[in-house]
Parts: sequence; C-alpha cells; structure tokens
Amino acid sequence: MQAIGLAVGGRAGARLASYLPVQTSRDVILRELRGLPDPPSGQVTVLGIDEFAFRRGATYGTVLIDVATRRPIDLLPDRSADTVAAWLSDHPEIKVICRDRCSTFSQAAARAAPDAIQVADRWHLLHSLARAVERTAHQHRAFACEKTQRPAI
Repeated sequence: MQAIGLAVGGRAGARLASYLPVQTSRDVILRELRGLPDPPSGQVTVLGIDEFAFRRGATYGTVLIDVATRRPIDLLPDRSADTVAAWLSDHPEIKVICRDRCSTFSQAAARAAPDAIQVADRWHLLHSLARAVERTAHQHRAFACEKTQRPAI
C-alpha cells in the first residue's frame, strides 16, 4: 500500500489496486502514507515557497519545498510574513528563494534572509509570459483588423 501510495497517491492508488489482487480504498492508502516517518532532509539551499488551501476560502497555509529534490520539507499553519520569517531565521543556509509575486513572502525573505536571492518560480514566470503574449496578440489582431477595414483611396 505504501509503495502504491507513494507512486500515485490515494485515489489513483485505489484504482490501480483494483487491478491487483488487493482490496483497498484511498483512505487506507492515505492512512498508510501518514504513518510513514518524514524523510530526512539535508541542508536546503534552494527553497520554494507557495501558499495552499487547507479549506478553500477559509484557511490557508504555506508549503516549503526543497527545489533540488522537489520534495516538500515543511508546512506552515498560515501564510503570514512573521511565520515564514521565523522559519527562514532558523535556516540560514537558504541561498535562493523561489516564490510567486506575493508581497508577504517577499517581506519575510527580505527580513529573515536578506542575503538570499529571490527569484520567480517557473509556473508564475510562464503564466505571466502567456498573459503578456496573449495581450500582445490581441493588440496586433485589433490593429490588423482596423488596417484591413480602411477604405481604399
């Protein structure tokens, strides 16, 4: 159950197990995963920070990711600058912080890890690039349509 859960997660693991001679549910797989000890994390030098919803619209937290291994290393109970800054203060080995454009994380990093380089994460870079390309394409399309509708003199 643990291997299936680690490979594909709860719901997909239950579907996969139905093809094997194993009867299980996603809850059983997830319970097995929760029982595993946390993997040891080495010294993290490149940290990813993002918020997530415990309950959408009500309760949010912060997930901290070791970018080198692509594994979560900690979950913080909220997304406040003080909480993130306190965590960063306990981890002076952080050299690079990958984050979205959230000012909360920017303030926390500037306060608790002033020597760390702050960079935008890949998803937000690509999202911003796609929006800029879309806006530019719409502007050019409007200009091209306007140009073709002018009466010839």
